[in-house]
Amino acid sequence: MKILLATHNPGKIDRFTFLLKLVDDIKIVSLSDVNITTDVEEPFLTSRENAIHKAQEYAKKTGLATLAIDDSATTNFLPTNEQPGVFLKRFSGNKEDLNERQIISVWKEIFDKYPQPDKQFIWDTSIAFFNPVNKSTGCSKVTKISYVVDASNVIAPGYPMGSFLSPEKDGKPYSEMTDDEKRKKDIEVFSSFLDEFRGWLKN
Repeated sequence: MKILLATHNPGKIDRFTFLLKLVDDIKIVSLSDVNITTDVEEPFLTSRENAIHKAQEYAKKTGLATLAIDDSATTNFLPTNEQPGVFLKRFSGNKEDLNERQIISVWKEIFDKYPQPDKQFIWDTSIAFFNPVNKSTGCSKVTKISYVVDASNVIAPGYPMGSFLSPEKDGKPYSEMTDDEKRKKDIEVFSSFLDEFRGWLKN
């Protein structure tokens, strides 16, 4: 069965290509494989709604069963009205997309403004599935905590915030972790999604 992985983000492509290869009897297809270079809009304020919307829209465009991912985040140090939510790459006054270095710069200014220790990001990752042939759907929610650590000069493509976030308190930044370390952590974090995904494929 062909599964379209509906993201242009190189970090997500690497992460979910690895994870999906743990599932038998599927072939992963990228957006570039089907000559799609544009992005589907993310008009909603929750990661769940955005992920479902993207899965359905890309599936309509291609006729392929589609998996789409969207992230949102809250923190333990920002006021309620300043939480990033789904605007992780648009965390600016006018909500325009920021490039990777701009994202890092914006968050550095915020950390200077809120200097309290033990900063955390609480992530809500929604992974939605839609099969346009039989209309089967699914949406898995994965929650994890990342800890703010001293920033690294290494920037992982697609995950600029990984230069100052770690899966462990006082640990090394994601961007400095080896591929084996990242994959071990991803299997741990996304194991429940993989179980749900296998169930969706049987519908």
